[in-house]
Amino acid sequence: MTNNNTVFDRPIMTLSDLRRLGRQGGANLILDDGRQAIIRPKFAAEKKRQWKNGQWSIQEEILSFHEIYPAIAIVKRKHLIIAEKIKRNGKSLLVLTGVGYHRPNQNQRRKT
Repeated sequence: MTNNNTVFDRPIMTLSDLRRLGRQGGANLILDDGRQAIIRPKFAAEKKRQWKNGQWSIQEEILSFHEIYPAIAIVKRKHLIIAEKIKRNGKSLLVLTGVGYHRPNQNQRRKT
């Protein structure tokens, strides 16, 4: 059987999808410049090492979803790629792959 799920059929990932992934937990972002961030319910957190008082300390930098959305290249949960950036009609879009996360339909959204 052939796979009829072409690039044009895949839905675009929204900010509400990122927030929902943050509530579910275990998802990471990989940005265009190679940085990685953990998805939280209201923001993404990037861990940075910082030299402070003669010792290395780990600081979390808070990144809001609407600011980093254009820079997101891949969204992963465990070893599954949930969303990836593709070019469609000359625009870069973040689309769902259909693996690891499925957007609930309207009836399920109202119940939760």
